[in-house]
Amino acid sequence: MPPPHAEGKDLLPALDHIVRVSAGDPLLRPHQMIMTGDQIYADNVSDPLLVMIQQASAGLGMAAETLPAEGDPADTALRPGLRQDVLLKQAHFTSGHCDSHLMSFREYVGMYLMVWSDVLWTGPVPRFEDVFPEDTAILKDPARRKPGEDVYRLIVQGLPYRPFKHQKAIAERFERWREEAPVLEEFREGLSLVRRALANVPTYMVFDDHDVSDDWNMSTEWITKAVIADGLGRRVVRNALAAYAVFQHWGNTPERFADGTPGRAVLGALERWLAAPGAADDAALRTGLGLPLELKYGVQVKPPAPDMLTYHYTITWPRYQLVVLDTRTWRRYVGNRGVLLLDDGPIDAMVAAEPPLGDDAVTIVAQPTAFLGVPVVEQIVQPLAKAWGGRYEADAEDAWFHDDASLHKMIGRLCAAAQKDADGVRRRSSSCSAGTSTTASRSGRGTRRCCRTRADPTGPSRTRARTGRRRCSPRSSPARCAMRPA
Repeated sequence: MPPPHAEGKDLLPALDHIVRVSAGDPLLRPHQMIMTGDQIYADNVSDPLLVMIQQASAGLGMAAETLPAEGDPADTALRPGLRQDVLLKQAHFTSGHCDSHLMSFREYVGMYLMVWSDVLWTGPVPRFEDVFPEDTAILKDPARRKPGEDVYRLIVQGLPYRPFKHQKAIAERFERWREEAPVLEEFREGLSLVRRALANVPTYMVFDDHDVSDDWNMSTEWITKAVIADGLGRRVVRNALAAYAVFQHWGNTPERFADGTPGRAVLGALERWLAAPGAADDAALRTGLGLPLELKYGVQVKPPAPDMLTYHYTITWPRYQLVVLDTRTWRRYVGNRGVLLLDDGPIDAMVAAEPPLGDDAVTIVAQPTAFLGVPVVEQIVQPLAKAWGGRYEADAEDAWFHDDASLHKMIGRLCAAAQKDADGVRRRSSSCSAGTSTTASRSGRGTRRCCRTRADPTGPSRTRARTGRRRCSPRSSPARCAMRPA
C-alpha cells in the first residue's frame, strides 16, 4: 500500500463495505486478498508518523534500540526528518525519501500496528512545535525582520517568506510536517474499517523492496554494502525481515513457525534479543532470517537450508493453486546487476513445491513484478528514467522484461511442472498466471495477454499453456484486488 501520507484516497477501507454487504452470499463476498509487496513503506515515512510510532512502541514497553552507527546512538537520538545522511552514508541505502526511514525493530513493529489498525492512534497527530521546540524558536527569531514577519508566522499564515541560511532546512521540515499532518488524520479515519476487513478476509502476503527499504537487493553494490557488510545497513535489514516474519509471513505459513522449525528459532532468538541484546542472538536472527553471508561468483552464499526461513510458498485448494514467488532474496548477480530468479535450485523450490492441479484448475502466481508487464513502461519509460536519473530512480532492473533468460526459464518451469495427459501433452491451458503489484508505476487494470507455447510439437514433451495478467493497486478499487470465485 502507498505511504499513509501519500496523495489521493486509500480505497482499502472500502473493502469493509464490500464484505459487509455481501457477507451472507458466498458467491459474492471476497474469498481472499493477496498483497504482493510494499505493504509498508519503511523508507518513505512521514516525520510526524515516526514520532507517533516511537511513542506507541514505547507505550507497549519496547525499549529504545542501540544502533551500530557512528557513536552507537539509540533510535530516539536519530530524530524524525534528520536521518538521511546516516542512512545514505553509513547504511549505504539508496532511497530518495529516507529522512524518517524506519531503523529499529520496534519502529518496524510500530509501523505495522499503525497502518493496519487504529488502536494505537490514541491522540491527534503531534505538532512540530511540541516535538522540535528548539527549531521552532529558530523560526520565530525576529532578528532583522519587521514585527510579525518572522519565518514561523509567515509559514503559518501561508505567506511568502525568505529564511536565513540557518533557517532554511528547518523551514522545509516545518512546511512538510504541516502538509503531512492533515493527510495522516484523514488516513486514520479509515483504519477501523481496514482492521475489520483484514479480520474477515483471508489474506496472503509477500514482500517487495519497500517492506525493507527502496531498491533492496537490486544490485551487487546494494547487497554487498548494505546487507552483507557488518554495519548499520545489515541491522536495519535484519530488523525489517524480523518484523516481516512476525507480521506477514507467520500468517502465510504458520507451519514454518511450529516447534523445531527455523521460524520458531527466529521467534526465540528475537524474544531473547529484545530482553537483552547480544551478539549470539543477533547472529541467530541473521541465520534464521536467511541473510546472505557473502557473494561468490554472483551467487548468494546463505546459511544452511534447514536453519533458515524461506519466503516463497504454495497453497493448494481443490481447483485453485496459489504460487507465491520470492523475487528479492534469491537474486543472482551479473556484474553489478541483480537478476530476479535464475538459479535452478530456488526456481525448482518455488514452482515444484506441490504438484500442479489438472487442466480445469487455475494457478495464480503472485509476485511483486508481473511476468507480462506494461510494454510502454518497461520498454520506453523505465529506460529513459534510468538514463536520466540512474538505476535506482528507474526501478528498471526489477522487471522480468529485462531478464529474458530468467523469464523464459521461470515460465518454462511452470508449464513443464504440469502432469502429462494421455496424449503426452502437458497442459495448463486454463491456468492464469497473474502477477499482481502494488507498485503504482506498473499497475494495470486487469489487462490480460495470452500466449501458447509448445516445445517440440512432434516430441513427447509437448507443453501447452495460457497465461494472463491481473494487477491492481490499493489506490484502485479494492473489489478488483480481492479474489472471488469464478
